Amino acid sequence: MDYINSLFVFGSIGLSVAFSNALAQNGRSCNVVAALYYDYIFVAYTDITKVLEILKQFSN
Repeated sequence: MDYINSLFVFGSIGLSVAFSNALAQNGRSCNVVAALYYDYIFVAYTDITKVLEILKQFSN
């Protein structure tokens, strides 16, 4: 189990859930891909402007 805990930072999962919930509450969806050094958020091209507004509000 210690080997698995050293590979993954499970505390970081909460952030993905938090911003995906913020998007969902505003009728937007996303796909999150977590890589070793970077995380990626994929959203519909037509939703980019609205998603950026939501995420800016979320960051406050």
